[in-house]
Amino acid sequence: MRYKILIIAALICLVLIIGTASAGEIKGVKKEKIGSDIILTVITDNDVEYVSAGSISPQIESSNGVKKWTSKLEESENNGQLEISTNDDELTILGTDDDSNSCINRYNSHAISYPLANVIINNFNLISTYHLDTETASLHTDAGIIEVLICPTPYNNPTLDLLYNPTKWKIKSHTNWDYFSYVRKNGDADNIPLGTDTDIGTATYTGSLPNQQYILLHIYDRYECRRTNEGDTCWRRPGQPPGIPEFPTVALPIAAVLGLVFFFQQRKKKEE
Repeated sequence: MRYKILIIAALICLVLIIGTASAGEIKGVKKEKIGSDIILTVITDNDVEYVSAGSISPQIESSNGVKKWTSKLEESENNGQLEISTNDDELTILGTDDDSNSCINRYNSHAISYPLANVIINNFNLISTYHLDTETASLHTDAGIIEVLICPTPYNNPTLDLLYNPTKWKIKSHTNWDYFSYVRKNGDADNIPLGTDTDIGTATYTGSLPNQQYILLHIYDRYECRRTNEGDTCWRRPGQPPGIPEFPTVALPIAAVLGLVFFFQQRKKKEE
């Protein structure tokens, strides 16, 4: 009897943890200029009941376990901060999308993190070293990194050096851009495979280090990218590999389990 109680309690704990961790999330946001219109797309879990962003009344499309909310923004809603909220989540995006080459706009248009890859910035004097740390946990075994894009603010035209395999990767930059990237030279064979832990490159700045450095990853991962209807490749923010859940996520299910165990023990004593 005791083992049955523990098995039931463990199953309840698992369900509660999964439900607490995944309910009602905003999975992605994209804001883009199409012709003269500013189009906002918000991707959420299927159980999200509404999306609020300014005065929009979005059209809803549901597929592959997610909902896609699409609407046209008013010009006044395309400046400064835009607050996006659902019944269980909220997000703030910044800036406008009048210039598709603006790096900060590209960063704000891709709000999903990729938990299998992280970029660590190590600063020394005026030099930033970019270190890529990835995990092999994707269902797509050939998944890899296509490009590491960096948006330093302010830009300050840094001197760039490549540290990863120069036969497969290269530096991409331009004096008129506000970003630079380390990118593969050719096709998928040059992708950095998941499970790799390596320095990608360095940037030497003039005067001072940037106040902020925003990073995006261009990934090849069919399983991840098709979750949000983006094909075989997509842009993601770096994310921390899965670690220890937050305290409330663990504590509440454990408390429920302990309560069940106590209840059954007390009932058993009364029956005896």
